[in-house]
Amino acid sequence: MFTRLLTTALLLLALTSNSAQAAADRGLKLDKATDPARRVALVIGNSAYQHAGALRNPEHDARAVASKLRALGFDVVDGLDLDRRHMERAIRDFARKLRGAGVGLFYYAGHGLQVQGRNYLVPVDAALQDVEDLPFEAIPMRLIMTQLEREQRTNLVFLDACRNNPLARNLARSMGLSRDAAGSGGLAREQAGLGTLIAYATQPGNVAADGESRNSPFTQALLRHIDEPGLEVRQLMTAVRRDVAQTTHNRQIPWDHSSLMSDFWFVPKTREKSGPELAAALLPACDLMLSRNALTMPPTAKDQPPQNAYDCYQQALTLDFANTEARKGIAHIEQRIAEQCDTALRRNQPDRARIHLDKLRQINPESAAADELEARLNDLIALMERDKQERQDAIDRKIAQAQKEQERLRQEQERLRAEQEESSRRAREAELARQKLRDEQLRQDEQRYQELKQKMASIPEPTRAPPSAPAAPSPSAPEPEDPEKGRPLQEAELRAVLSGNTMSGDNIMKGKQLSIFFAQGGAVYGAPTKRGMSAISMGFGSKKIGDTGKWWVAGNVFCTKFERWHGGRKACRLMYEKDGEYHTYTTARSARGAGVLIEKFRQEKGDSRGLAR
Repeated sequence: MFTRLLTTALLLLALTSNSAQAAADRGLKLDKATDPARRVALVIGNSAYQHAGALRNPEHDARAVASKLRALGFDVVDGLDLDRRHMERAIRDFARKLRGAGVGLFYYAGHGLQVQGRNYLVPVDAALQDVEDLPFEAIPMRLIMTQLEREQRTNLVFLDACRNNPLARNLARSMGLSRDAAGSGGLAREQAGLGTLIAYATQPGNVAADGESRNSPFTQALLRHIDEPGLEVRQLMTAVRRDVAQTTHNRQIPWDHSSLMSDFWFVPKTREKSGPELAAALLPACDLMLSRNALTMPPTAKDQPPQNAYDCYQQALTLDFANTEARKGIAHIEQRIAEQCDTALRRNQPDRARIHLDKLRQINPESAAADELEARLNDLIALMERDKQERQDAIDRKIAQAQKEQERLRQEQERLRAEQEESSRRAREAELARQKLRDEQLRQDEQRYQELKQKMASIPEPTRAPPSAPAAPSPSAPEPEDPEKGRPLQEAELRAVLSGNTMSGDNIMKGKQLSIFFAQGGAVYGAPTKRGMSAISMGFGSKKIGDTGKWWVAGNVFCTKFERWHGGRKACRLMYEKDGEYHTYTTARSARGAGVLIEKFRQEKGDSRGLAR
C-alpha cells in the first residue's frame, strides 16, 4: 500500500516540477500555456453498436484507461458509445487542448476497419452498406493523426480496434472485394509522423480478441505496466507484447511502429522522496478532483491511485500528517457536502439529504454543521410525516364519503327498483282489468248483435215495386221527437236526404266506417272504408269490400237490401236528424224507445268515389 502511494506521489511530483504549473493546479485551474510537460489525452470506447454486434469490453477498457491517465497527470477528453457527431466533437475538443502540450495521447477501443490500406474508426451509429458511406459514417484515422502532428511533440497512439468486424464483412461483399481488400481482417499499418509511436493490439491485418474478462488482453496488459516507474514507452510495449502473447497462447501479438525522437516515461524513475515531499506532489491531483466535484466518488479500490478528492487528501495526510493544505482540502469537501445537504433539505429531499449527512459524518464525526443539519433533517422528516398523515386522513375521509354516497345510491336504486316493480304490477293488473272490460263489451255487443238480427228478421219485406220505383209501403204512425235522439225524418224528408246522395258515417258496433250511395232509381251501392270490417261486422255480409242492392222508403223508415251484406236480407231503420248529423235506428220497438242506434251518418252530395258498382 505504501509503495503504491509512494509511486503515485513521485509521479505527481515529477509532473509538477514547474512552480508556475503547481501554483495553477493549487488554484484548481489547469494552465493551458505552452508547456512541454503538459499531457493531453483523448480516450474513446465504443461498445453499443446499433448495426453490428455489441462488444463487451471497450466501455470498460476506456473507463480504466481514462482513470489511469488522469492519475498519471493527463488532461483527458473521454467519451463512451459515441456516434459520428459526438466523435467529431470529442476530436475537436482534443485538438483545442493539444495546443502547446508536450505530450498527446490517443486511445481507442471498439470496431475499426481498413479499406484499400486506409484505417477508419467506426462510430456506434454507422451502418456502412456501401463504400460511399465511409466518408459520411466513419472517422478516418488520418484525421486524428493530423491533429496530433500539427505541432512538434511526443505523440502516443494505442489502437485496441482490431476485432472481427461484421460491418467490414458486409462492406466487402457490397464492394465485391476479398476479405483482405475490404479490411475485415484488422487494421492497416498507419504511417507515423516524426515523434510518434503507434501501438496496435495485434499485427496489422490480424484480428484481436475481445477477451473473456472485464478488459481485453491488450488493454489489461497496458494497464498492468503503464505506471511502472522508469519503464520507457518502448520497453512498456515489450512488456505488453509478452503478456498478451502469454495470455492468448501466441494467437495475438501486439505490434508497434515508432518514430520517437526521445525517450518517454509515463512514470519517470526518481529518487525516493520524503513523506512531506510526496504529499506536496499529491496535492495538485487532489485539488483537480476537488475542482471537478469528485468529492467522495468514485470510490478508490485497494492498491489503486485515489479516485476522489477525499481519498486523495487522506493519502496526503498519511504521507504528511501535518500537511495544512490537505486539511484545508478536507475542510472544503466538508463545506461542499454540508451545502449539498442544505440544498437537499431546502428542496424537501430527505433521502438525498441523509446521503450527504452520512458522508459528512464519515468525513468529520464531530462536525457541528452535521448536528445542525441532522436536527433540520429530523424536523423535515417529522413535517413530511405529518403532512403525509394529513393527506392520508383526507383520502380516508373522501373514501368514507364516497362509500356513504355509494350506499345512498344503492338504497335509492333499490327504492326505484321496488317502485318500478310495483308500477309494473299495477300496470299488469290494469291491463287485465281492461281486457276483462273489453271481453265484457264484446260479449254485450255480440248479445246486442244477436238481438238486432232477431228484430230485423221479424220485419216483413214490402211488396216488390217496379224497378224504376219500388212500391210505396203503407204509412205508419209518425215517430215522436226525442230530445236525446233528435227529430225523426218522415217519408218525404227521407227521400230528399237520401235520393242521389252519399251517406258516410260510423257504425257504432266499432267494426267499420261506411259510405253508401242511394241512387235515384232505387239502386244502392255500399263500401266499408278505412278500417274495413270487424269480426262482429262480418256477420252482416260478405268478406268482399263493396256490395250493391236496392233501397226504398216505407213510411217513416228507409230500407236496404244488399246482395251480400246482412246475409242478403233487408234492413229497415229509422233516421233522426240532430246537430247536422243523421242517426239510424232499427224499427224494433222496446221499452227503452224506438229501436237501437246503429249508425251515425253525414250527408255528402252526389256519388262517392270508391263505391262498388
